[in-house]
Amino acid sequence: MGAGGVLIARIQQFQRFVRDYNKLTPALRELVDQKLRDLLANPRPPGLQFEKLKGYHRPDRESR
Repeated sequence: MGAGGVLIARIQQFQRFVRDYNKLTPALRELVDQKLRDLLANPRPPGLQFEKLKGYHRPDRESR
């Protein structure tokens, strides 16, 4: 389980991502691959200073 109870089970690759990814140099592809592995291991890495959104409406919940 990631920090704050967040878990990313998989990453879906959209066509645009694949197209742009394929244009990268091998060195940049490896860097992207490493960052994606890091994101899967810890979706909320320390140092990014995430803050709760204020006034955010969750569309999956009924308005009150």
